[in-house]
Amino acid sequence: DVKLALRYIVNSPDCTIVIPGMGNAEEVRQNASEEVFMPLSEEDKAACAKIQKELGSEFCRRCGYCAPCPQGINIPSALLFANYKRKYGLAEWAASRYATLDKTASDCVKCGLCAKQCPQHIDIPNQLARVHAFYLEEKAKVEAEKAAKEA
Repeated sequence: DVKLALRYIVNSPDCTIVIPGMGNAEEVRQNASEEVFMPLSEEDKAACAKIQKELGSEFCRRCGYCAPCPQGINIPSALLFANYKRKYGLAEWAASRYATLDKTASDCVKCGLCAKQCPQHIDIPNQLARVHAFYLEEKAKVEAEKAAKEA
Protein backbone atom coordinates (compact mmCIF):
# COMPACT_ATOMS: atom_id res chain seq x y z
CA ASP A 1 0.00 0.00 0.00
CA VAL A 2 2.00 2.95 -1.34
CA LYS A 3 -0.18 5.61 0.25
CA LEU A 4 0.07 4.00 3.68
CA ALA A 5 3.84 3.64 3.31
CA LEU A 6 4.24 7.31 2.41
CA ARG A 7 1.97 8.39 5.26
CA TYR A 8 3.95 6.21 7.67
CA ILE A 9 7.21 7.85 6.59
CA VAL A 10 5.78 11.38 6.62
CA ASN A 11 4.43 10.81 10.14
CA SER A 12 7.69 9.36 11.47
CA PRO A 13 9.53 11.67 13.87
CA ASP A 14 12.77 10.05 12.66
CA CYS A 15 12.28 11.25 9.09
CA THR A 16 12.95 14.82 8.04
CA ILE A 17 12.67 14.43 4.27
CA VAL A 18 10.82 12.05 1.99
CA ILE A 19 12.06 11.26 -1.50
CA PRO A 20 9.62 8.78 -3.05
CA GLY A 21 10.29 7.26 -6.43
CA MET A 22 7.91 8.14 -9.24
CA GLY A 23 7.51 6.55 -12.64
CA ASN A 24 4.69 8.52 -14.17
CA ALA A 25 2.50 11.62 -13.74
CA GLU A 26 -0.15 9.74 -11.75
CA GLU A 27 2.46 8.73 -9.16
CA VAL A 28 3.60 12.36 -8.93
CA ARG A 29 -0.01 13.42 -8.21
CA GLN A 30 -0.44 10.60 -5.69
CA ASN A 31 2.78 11.46 -3.85
CA ALA A 32 1.88 15.16 -3.70
CA SER A 33 -1.71 14.69 -2.57
CA GLU A 34 -2.90 16.16 0.72
CA GLU A 35 -3.89 12.65 1.83
CA VAL A 36 -0.21 11.71 2.17
CA PHE A 37 0.23 14.35 4.88
CA MET A 38 -2.73 13.28 7.01
CA PRO A 39 -1.94 11.78 10.44
CA LEU A 40 -2.18 8.01 10.77
CA SER A 41 -5.44 6.70 12.19
CA GLU A 42 -5.53 3.82 14.67
CA GLU A 43 -6.55 1.58 11.76
CA ASP A 44 -3.51 2.78 9.78
CA LYS A 45 -1.22 2.12 12.75
CA ALA A 46 -2.63 -1.39 13.08
CA ALA A 47 -2.03 -2.02 9.37
CA CYS A 48 1.55 -0.77 9.73
CA ALA A 49 2.13 -3.02 12.75
CA LYS A 50 0.83 -6.01 10.79
CA ILE A 51 3.23 -5.27 7.93
CA GLN A 52 6.14 -4.85 10.36
CA LYS A 53 5.32 -8.23 11.91
CA GLU A 54 5.17 -9.88 8.47
CA LEU A 55 8.52 -8.40 7.46
CA GLY A 56 10.17 -9.43 10.70
CA SER A 57 13.44 -8.14 12.07
CA GLU A 58 15.62 -9.59 9.33
CA PHE A 59 14.08 -7.91 6.30
CA CYS A 60 16.67 -6.30 4.03
CA ARG A 61 15.53 -2.87 2.89
CA ARG A 62 18.18 -2.81 0.11
CA CYS A 63 19.88 0.34 1.35
CA GLY A 64 23.25 -0.98 0.17
CA TYR A 65 25.20 -0.01 3.29
CA CYS A 66 26.47 -3.60 3.44
CA ALA A 67 28.38 -3.03 0.21
CA PRO A 68 30.91 -3.49 -1.03
CA CYS A 69 31.34 -7.10 0.04
CA PRO A 70 35.03 -8.09 0.00
CA GLN A 71 34.00 -11.32 -1.76
CA GLY A 72 31.99 -9.46 -4.42
CA ILE A 73 28.58 -10.77 -3.32
CA ASN A 74 25.66 -8.55 -4.29
CA ILE A 75 24.10 -8.90 -0.84
CA PRO A 76 20.94 -6.82 -1.43
CA SER A 77 20.09 -8.85 -4.55
CA ALA A 78 20.77 -12.20 -2.89
CA LEU A 79 18.49 -11.27 0.01
CA LEU A 80 15.89 -9.79 -2.35
CA PHE A 81 15.53 -13.04 -4.29
CA ALA A 82 14.98 -14.95 -1.04
CA ASN A 83 12.30 -12.44 -0.05
CA TYR A 84 10.50 -13.01 -3.36
CA LYS A 85 10.28 -16.66 -2.42
CA ARG A 86 9.16 -15.96 1.14
CA LYS A 87 6.76 -13.08 0.50
CA TYR A 88 5.34 -13.93 -2.93
CA GLY A 89 5.91 -17.67 -3.28
CA LEU A 90 8.09 -17.18 -6.37
CA ALA A 91 10.66 -19.81 -5.42
CA GLU A 92 11.52 -21.03 -8.91
CA TRP A 93 11.79 -17.48 -10.27
CA ALA A 94 13.89 -16.37 -7.30
CA ALA A 95 16.25 -19.34 -7.64
CA SER A 96 16.69 -18.73 -11.37
CA ARG A 97 17.61 -15.08 -10.72
CA TYR A 98 19.91 -16.01 -7.84
CA ALA A 99 21.75 -18.38 -10.18
CA THR A 100 22.63 -15.43 -12.44
CA LEU A 101 24.66 -13.68 -9.74
CA ASP A 102 28.41 -13.62 -10.39
CA LYS A 103 29.08 -14.33 -6.72
CA THR A 104 26.52 -16.07 -4.53
CA ALA A 105 25.96 -16.57 -0.83
CA SER A 106 28.14 -19.67 -1.02
CA ASP A 107 31.10 -17.31 -1.52
CA CYS A 108 30.53 -15.70 1.89
CA VAL A 109 33.47 -16.21 4.26
CA LYS A 110 31.52 -14.81 7.23
CA CYS A 111 33.90 -11.90 7.77
CA GLY A 112 30.96 -9.92 9.20
CA LEU A 113 31.93 -6.59 7.63
CA CYS A 114 28.49 -6.35 6.00
CA ALA A 115 26.67 -6.94 9.29
CA LYS A 116 28.69 -4.23 11.03
CA GLN A 117 27.58 -1.73 8.37
CA CYS A 118 23.89 -2.75 8.30
CA PRO A 119 21.65 -0.08 9.87
CA GLN A 120 18.95 -2.76 10.38
CA HIS A 121 21.39 -4.91 12.41
CA ILE A 122 20.69 -7.93 10.23
CA ASP A 123 22.93 -10.95 10.76
CA ILE A 124 23.83 -10.93 7.07
CA PRO A 125 26.24 -13.89 7.07
CA ASN A 126 23.54 -16.04 8.67
CA GLN A 127 20.93 -14.73 6.23
CA LEU A 128 23.24 -15.50 3.30
CA ALA A 129 23.64 -19.06 4.56
CA ARG A 130 19.84 -19.39 4.61
CA VAL A 131 19.63 -17.93 1.11
CA HIS A 132 22.12 -20.45 -0.22
CA ALA A 133 20.32 -23.33 1.52
CA PHE A 134 17.05 -22.20 -0.09
CA TYR A 135 18.75 -22.04 -3.48
CA LEU A 136 20.19 -25.55 -3.17
CA GLU A 137 16.80 -26.88 -2.04
CA GLU A 138 14.98 -25.20 -4.93
CA LYS A 139 17.61 -26.30 -7.45
CA ALA A 140 17.26 -29.93 -6.30
CA LYS A 141 13.47 -29.67 -6.54
CA VAL A 142 13.60 -28.30 -10.09
CA GLU A 143 16.09 -30.97 -11.16
CA ALA A 144 13.92 -33.72 -9.63
CA GLU A 145 10.82 -32.41 -11.44
CA LYS A 146 12.79 -32.26 -14.70
CA ALA A 147 14.03 -35.85 -14.25
CA ALA A 148 10.51 -37.05 -13.47
CA LYS A 149 9.19 -35.46 -16.68
CA GLU A 150 11.94 -37.09 -18.72
CA ALA A 151 11.29 -40.54 -17.22
